[in-house]
Amino acid sequence: MGTLEKDGSNPLIFDGRPESWPLLKNTLHQLLDKEGYGWVLEGGDDLCTMLQSASAKAAKSTVTFGKGAVSTNVADYQKKHLPTAFTNASVTTSVLLELIANRKTVLGAHHADHEKMVMTEEELAQAHEVLDAKRLMMGNRTVVPWLHDAVYPNTSEDASHYQAQVHPQDARGYQILQGEKLTTESLWAAQTRQIPAVHMYGRLAYKFEGMTDMIKCAFMEDLSELLNLATGDR
Repeated sequence: MGTLEKDGSNPLIFDGRPESWPLLKNTLHQLLDKEGYGWVLEGGDDLCTMLQSASAKAAKSTVTFGKGAVSTNVADYQKKHLPTAFTNASVTTSVLLELIANRKTVLGAHHADHEKMVMTEEELAQAHEVLDAKRLMMGNRTVVPWLHDAVYPNTSEDASHYQAQVHPQDARGYQILQGEKLTTESLWAAQTRQIPAVHMYGRLAYKFEGMTDMIKCAFMEDLSELLNLATGDR
């Protein structure tokens, strides 16, 4: 999509081969550490671990071919497993520290003192919520195009061309790549599991680090389907 660098270049390249995964992961780690978005990888690792556990449990519970399949659709885990997996995860602390650091950067040394900020407690709390949401949105809108462009480096930026390649009922991928506001963004500070960038990295890690093909004795969804949550069906 040419969505990453101003000069149109893309530092991430991924062809979907297992041997290419370590290079993508290392490069992504360096980029996210530099930008302060390391929590995306931490959250993705938590998601990967949950999927691995579900896959292993399914594999042990049945020997019938096909019944041990585990969905990588995050929506299937929202009610129980995913919230539990993220409750005591390190990503929660990492996100909080990142948001506090951002508040200090934007508001200054008195970012937690409403009187010195000449605000009411409610006004300062609201300011924190706005800053937190913007910081997480920025992280998501940075990482999603990175991963998308690594896999689809020559995709046209034309909206009609893009929409023709995604599921007609799911425009979220195009919305994310264009920087449009999502309905879940206000929840991200408290529910990191809702962030699409976390979903994308977690599903990729599950594919290339979880050995799920061997556990299930069947191929996982291909790479395009793994990116479905953010870029639509291909």
